[in-house]
Amino acid sequence: MTAATEPVGASAPAPVPAPAPAAAGTAVPAGAAETDRHAVTSAPEGRLRVYVWQTPVRISHWVTATAIVVLSITGGYIADPFIIPPGGAIMTNVRLIHMVFAIVLIASGLVRAIYLLVGNRFARWSAFIPTSVHQLTEVFRQAGFYAFIRKEIPRIIGHNQLAAAAYLLLWGLLLVETITGFALDGLLGSEPARRRSGGRARSSARNSSG
Repeated sequence: MTAATEPVGASAPAPVPAPAPAAAGTAVPAGAAETDRHAVTSAPEGRLRVYVWQTPVRISHWVTATAIVVLSITGGYIADPFIIPPGGAIMTNVRLIHMVFAIVLIASGLVRAIYLLVGNRFARWSAFIPTSVHQLTEVFRQAGFYAFIRKEIPRIIGHNQLAAAAYLLLWGLLLVETITGFALDGLLGSEPARRRSGGRARSSARNSSG
């Protein structure tokens, strides 16, 4: 999601460095004119458009989502083949696709990790890890709204603290899955690697016997 709209005069987020034009954005209150130097532009009806998610962040988001889907399907097939019988080169190809997308996931995670340090205020680590009492209590305000306990909609641009906590949990799980996946590959070997090593072993055996 790259856009959210707030009327003029609504509460604005904490100020950050001054504005510059932006390509894709989010409409925010007039008070948010000081919100991000990287991207504030005028919009109709007294609203302002602010650039929230930088292009590399958005790309890494969708690359990660695609990798998770592919890894889930191929991983499930490797564990318990379904629909297509695992004969011939099918399992070899599925394992290869699984390994390629594991590397894609790692590359996407590294890009996102870099933007935790150099990204704008919506993408930085401080937007995910609470550094103030307000951020800590935001988790409960947001949870209260989702649970229909609070009627007021929390006015948040970017990720609210509850969503940020969910993202941290997700990336933690992905890290564990990546480590255990490569550990299993190291212990058991991937199908393509086994075939290559098996072929070399048979070839050397034939050469020695000849």
